[in-house]
Amino acid sequence: MACEEKRWCLARNQTRDQLLDAGVKLFAEYNYDQVSNKMITDIVEVNSAMVSYYFKSKEKFYQEVVRYSSDLIIDKFVKFQPSNLETATKDELIEYINWGLDVYLEAFFSNEGKKFAIIYQRNLINTNNDILKEYNRPIDDVTSRYIRLFSVYYKKIEHPEINPVFTMIKIASLVYFMILHEQTSEVLIPEQMSAMKDLKEMLLSSVVNVSSS
Repeated sequence: MACEEKRWCLARNQTRDQLLDAGVKLFAEYNYDQVSNKMITDIVEVNSAMVSYYFKSKEKFYQEVVRYSSDLIIDKFVKFQPSNLETATKDELIEYINWGLDVYLEAFFSNEGKKFAIIYQRNLINTNNDILKEYNRPIDDVTSRYIRLFSVYYKKIEHPEINPVFTMIKIASLVYFMILHEQTSEVLIPEQMSAMKDLKEMLLSSVVNVSSS
């Protein structure tokens, strides 16, 4: 039913989003079974029945948390829109790759990105097919943006045999490992920023500097 009172609708949506924010925070800190409705609503300071009111069940709430978290990541990739790839020069393609890696690292090393990765690791055992689809949406989105770029670049440098999917898997694996094992704090300290810069340079080199052998 459509909202007839605009002020009431805004308040309702705000409460719902606050519950989702609380869910992202808690599922990044605790396993699925450790999180209770009361823990969620205590953060938002609303009645403990509100989770059931808005989401029907804890499982549905968790699925919405994953969807919400996925959307936050996907929103960060919107600005990466390389154009005219087929007519771009080699140097222009390298600039696109450089830009793309910046966007990728900024997204996954943001607070939202780190929490998304940790939620995935902590709670993978509790996922059904619908939740797995939500987890995969950011991966599908970023893959569609980057695979074509890598493919065009490898053809441009006369290495069409290199599979751009493998390149993307290598990038994703290294970033995911670093997030989980080195980047646990919410604020990037100088040492972490330096490590992220080093990772970016390593990834850029591995994509761009292809052996001619």
